[in-house]
Amino acid sequence: LGADYVNGSDIFVARLSSDGTDLLASTYIGGSGNDGLNRASGLKFNYADEIRGEVLLDDNDNVFVVSCTTSPDFPTTANTLQPSFGGGIQDAIVFKMDASLTTLFWSTFFGGTAADAAYAVELDEDDRIYLSGGTRSTDLSVSTNAYQSTFQGGNADAFVAEISPDGSTRVACSYYGSSGYDQAYFVDLDQDGRVYLYGQTEASSGELIFNAPYNIAAGGQFIAKLDPGLTTVLMASRFGSGDGT
Repeated sequence: LGADYVNGSDIFVARLSSDGTDLLASTYIGGSGNDGLNRASGLKFNYADEIRGEVLLDDNDNVFVVSCTTSPDFPTTANTLQPSFGGGIQDAIVFKMDASLTTLFWSTFFGGTAADAAYAVELDEDDRIYLSGGTRSTDLSVSTNAYQSTFQGGNADAFVAEISPDGSTRVACSYYGSSGYDQAYFVDLDQDGRVYLYGQTEASSGELIFNAPYNIAAGGQFIAKLDPGLTTVLMASRFGSGDGT
């Protein structure tokens, strides 16, 4: 896109009527820098990567948002996982609001000392939050028994994290990457709580493939299935043309 907001940018969240004729609720949320705008080298890889993020509703119509921010003063709340900016050019963010967009239940940064961005969010049956994205940080708050507890190399690694329903605790977190570039653009769960990632990779041929009869060894897209605790990869495959595009 080449999007550049030199005077800063805010995230906005809006709720429309079902026929699109009425604005029922809307709010800004942001700090003094760029919010909702991913400009980090290594993470801004594809067309429109600058503006990726996701909005999700729970059964009570509460609103969950994931994105990224360069604002150290982005509005976070006390007693959350990471109330302070992690460092680097930007952090991922995740927050929860009520359906009327008048109350910020909780808000937290998620990131290390380099650039981080969150692109997708999902809830399990106990309202724990899963988010995925990309990171250049070598010091994410990963689980002690994570599938990948260290940054794997390249311009970026994918990551996936599980956060408690009140945003106060990192339940689990793992890198998912190779020695090349990797990012996870979507996360989803099945009925047994197993975690699925979909993303993009420049891993060497044959990497990120496990227990998958169908695979393209040099495919540029990956899909992975992990256990709910993010300790084990149950299946991993790559697909696509394999020509790097």
